[in-house]
Amino acid sequence: MWPEGDPTGAATQRILFWQHKTMEMMYKTIYNTLVEVGLEAVFSPQDYLNFFCLGNREAVDMHETHPITTNILHERGIVNFKFKEFNSAVEDLSACVQLDRDNKSAYTYLGLALSSIGEYKKVEEAYLKSLQLDRSFLEAWGHLAQFYQDLSNPTKAFECLTEVLQIDGRFARAYHLRGLLFHAMGEHRKAIKDLTMGLNIDGANIESLYLRAACYHAVGQYKEAVKDYDAALDLELDSMDKFVLQCLAFYQKEIALYTTSQICSCHFIGYNRVSSYWSQFPSFKF
Repeated sequence: MWPEGDPTGAATQRILFWQHKTMEMMYKTIYNTLVEVGLEAVFSPQDYLNFFCLGNREAVDMHETHPITTNILHERGIVNFKFKEFNSAVEDLSACVQLDRDNKSAYTYLGLALSSIGEYKKVEEAYLKSLQLDRSFLEAWGHLAQFYQDLSNPTKAFECLTEVLQIDGRFARAYHLRGLLFHAMGEHRKAIKDLTMGLNIDGANIESLYLRAACYHAVGQYKEAVKDYDAALDLELDSMDKFVLQCLAFYQKEIALYTTSQICSCHFIGYNRVSSYWSQFPSFKF
C-alpha cells in the first residue's frame, strides 16, 4: 500500500492518488450494495473491506539530510500544480529555474502556476523565457496563446497560434484555440473550419466537439449540431471536466432538437395556410 521512493516525488504521488481513487471506488461499491438491500444502517463498508500496511519501525536519523535536486523541485512543482497547490508549485518551480535556467518545462509550469494565483505580469515573462530556450516548444506557445486569450488580447493570441501552426500544422490544440477565438468574435463558420481541422487530427477532443456543435447551433445548422453533441456524449467519461461538458451537450442538444421541431412546425402551418388560401381559386394550380 505504500510505494517505494520519495513520498513527494511525482511518480509516488501519482501512485498514491490512484490508490486513493481505487479504494474510494471499492468502498462506494460496497455501500451502494448495502443500500440496495436496505442494510446501510446496520453495516458499514469497513465491515467487509479493510486495508492494512505492514512495515518495520525505523529510528529516525536526525543528522541525515536529503539534498533537494532540480529534478525533485521540478517534479514536486508539477504535482503541486496538478493538485491545485499553486503557491507551493510557484515556490518549487521558482527554486528549480534558479538552479537550472535551461529547464523550459519548469518555466512553462511556472507560468501556469503564476497565472492561477493572479501574478499576470510574471506569467508572460515565464512563457517567453521558455520559448527563448526553444522556439519550437509547442506547449509553451499554446499556453501563451491561451494566456493572451484570457487577457482579451486576440491579436497576440492569433500571432502565437499562427507561429505554432507554422512549426507544426498538426498541432490539434492550436486549431481548438483558434476556433475558440473565432467563436468569441462571432466568426462561427471560420471557427467550424478550424475545429474540423483539429478534429481530423484528434477526433476524441470533447472541447472541440462541443465548441463546433455550438458554432453549428449558432448558424442554424441544427442537424450537424446534434451530431456533434451526440459525439460528445458518446465519449468515455474519465474526468469532471468531461462530465460538465457532457451535461452541457445534453442540454444544448435538447434545445437544438426543440428549435428544429418548432421550425418544421412553422413551415407546415405556413404551407397549410398558403394551400387553404389558393384553394379558393380552383383555376389556379398550386
